[in-house]
Amino acid sequence: MLDVNVADFFITDFSNARRGHCYKLYLPSCKSSIRYSYFSNRVIRVWNNLSTDVDFTSYGAFKQSLTGVILIKFCKVYFM
Repeated sequence: MLDVNVADFFITDFSNARRGHCYKLYLPSCKSSIRYSYFSNRVIRVWNNLSTDVDFTSYGAFKQSLTGVILIKFCKVYFM
């Protein structure tokens, strides 16, 4: 396992939470497709698009409320 500092990848952006839930993360602008596809940017886009139906009060409640969320729309499938 690696010791990864979460603050190196994610910055909270509570002031910009106008729609949806209030736990938004800051998504930096990207000029290259490599950076746009970087893991942290992909995760931030999914996180910020979670609906208000997701319960953020506790870890257990969060996991339980995710069972009804359809995350397939965020998955890219590449065919050869």
